[in-house]
Amino acid sequence: NSAKNKSGTMTGVSLNREFTLYVTHVEADGPMLRIWGQIDKEKALHIENLIESLDAGFKRGLGAIQADSVLVPHTTCCAYHENGYYRARICRPNNGTGTILVYFMDYGHTETVSYEDVRILNDTMEGIELQTIGALAADFILADVLSVRDFWDYRLLDEIKNTLRYEEMPASICYVFKNTRRALRLRYQGKDFSERLIAEGKARFASSDHFA
Repeated sequence: NSAKNKSGTMTGVSLNREFTLYVTHVEADGPMLRIWGQIDKEKALHIENLIESLDAGFKRGLGAIQADSVLVPHTTCCAYHENGYYRARICRPNNGTGTILVYFMDYGHTETVSYEDVRILNDTMEGIELQTIGALAADFILADVLSVRDFWDYRLLDEIKNTLRYEEMPASICYVFKNTRRALRLRYQGKDFSERLIAEGKARFASSDHFA
């Protein structure tokens, strides 16, 4: 059975079949650990190439928000973050602050960015295609672990995020719970990452019964 991500698109992975996951984001989900990542490397590279072809125009102001622009929630745009432009969906303008909350749909996280950093995709061939390709970020729950306390310490969460993010690693879905939540095994540097967290006292073991 193929699994579905949050936006309903097929991720093309089956239970207990190993695939390569490019980890893009890590966040707490109560006592669970949610891992976001990309599976379709070819499509990710295609999106990068499309954005690269628009980059010079973006830097000249192509698609910049105008004073009379109406920002529609869920509109796919590009937003500048850290070191370049990435696809994003508009969540909501933060009235009176000159900023917008956007969801980076290929990475799985939301950020507040300035109006100046958002580019509305126009009717060019590249812009239309960027609006029609489904979100690449798929989310999973790391199998076998829960936080030591009732919540994840933010410093530990940052440490885990910095360890895994922007790395490719073998992964597999070991079971599905609550109909749509997918429990993920990750192999980091040749070792099961859940076992590593437990061995280092950074998480406690939780069987599949805990996730039912």
